[in-house]
Amino acid sequence: MSTRFPVKRLGSLRRPPDALSYGCRFTIYNQIRWCDGRQGEPNGISPSTATTVQVGLHRIGTDVTGTGSPVLLIPGFAADRYTWRHVVPRLSAFRKCYAIDLPGVGRSDAFESFQYSLESLSDLLANFAKVAGLQNCIVVAHSLGASIAMMAMIRSPEFASNVSGLCVLDGACYPQRLPFFISLLRVPYLGEWIAGLIPVSIQVSMVLNYCYSNKARITHDQIAHYSGLVGSRRVRAALQAIARSIDLRQLAEYSARISEVEVPSLLIWGAKDRVVPLKYGRRLKSNLRGSRLFCIEDCGHIPQEECPERLCDLLLQWAQHDCS
Repeated sequence: MSTRFPVKRLGSLRRPPDALSYGCRFTIYNQIRWCDGRQGEPNGISPSTATTVQVGLHRIGTDVTGTGSPVLLIPGFAADRYTWRHVVPRLSAFRKCYAIDLPGVGRSDAFESFQYSLESLSDLLANFAKVAGLQNCIVVAHSLGASIAMMAMIRSPEFASNVSGLCVLDGACYPQRLPFFISLLRVPYLGEWIAGLIPVSIQVSMVLNYCYSNKARITHDQIAHYSGLVGSRRVRAALQAIARSIDLRQLAEYSARISEVEVPSLLIWGAKDRVVPLKYGRRLKSNLRGSRLFCIEDCGHIPQEECPERLCDLLLQWAQHDCS
């Protein structure tokens, strides 16, 4: 059963010369030129923490904040590091946060030859953790990012051995009916045609309204940020590729192996999530040994943006007691 939890608040980048040799390296850029040409501080994230991690041919855009044991933050579909803007300031007071962009989104590169399957994304995630030297790491993953993280732990024993705790936020870990904004992208030509007819800001507003329980919490800054993100032709192409590569049969094969994941696990669900309904959270709790499930009332699919204070309270309490 899920628990209704009364929460109390607790206190221009050049391509690296070794990329073609498939080398891996960790590079910090103190002066960042963002994709839209701006320099400086994007949405409150200090550019001094901006890094790229070279993983094979890919550069994974990352923000590193804080000190201590690492926390790896993995966004969901059509999101980037911005989704953690309310979470990182509180987590980084206790741990070192690594907030990443998935391939093709934000500052992360993706070559045309990259196969956007969940398996490829999970392998890239495991390799990222190895290159960045993440040990005794808590993984916090949202929606499709949770599926990728779980798959990485099943496919890579080395990655799993370095994970000390797993926090799943409204995770898309089982085959299910896909939300309309992913289903449209899976249809050749139709998705592009509809996207071309509707202004990007309206598309973003429709998706956020579907994902939120309390529409009044949606801000103009959110709409502006995500409009800029998905308005990029490069990002749209990556999202279409990810949507079309989702293999529900493959997902079913891995979801049958969820019991192989044996780390302290915290499951946080929006009680009014329409994208991945709470019944999937209850199912995940029954399959993931030793996991704890908490519901956030009056919250939809994106708790880290809609109800960040309540999410941080739960996450910090769990991390301090179960993952220390």
